[in-house]
Amino acid sequence: MKCNVCGHEFIPNKEDRYEAVKPAPLFQCATHYDCFDCPVCGCQIVAQERYENANEMCVAQAEE
Repeated sequence: MKCNVCGHEFIPNKEDRYEAVKPAPLFQCATHYDCFDCPVCGCQIVAQERYENANEMCVAQAEE
């Protein structure tokens, strides 16, 4: 994985992965992303979008 800010290349560790959430407009589901932080500059690197299980989709938002 390569940082787009400082150019440092590193191998991401499973333990360092976290999930970031992009809020959604009313009546839509939020977008979830797998992310890592660059070990040199600390910038957030978005690895990929995560898809929710169809059975659990938007349940948390519907309850709010």
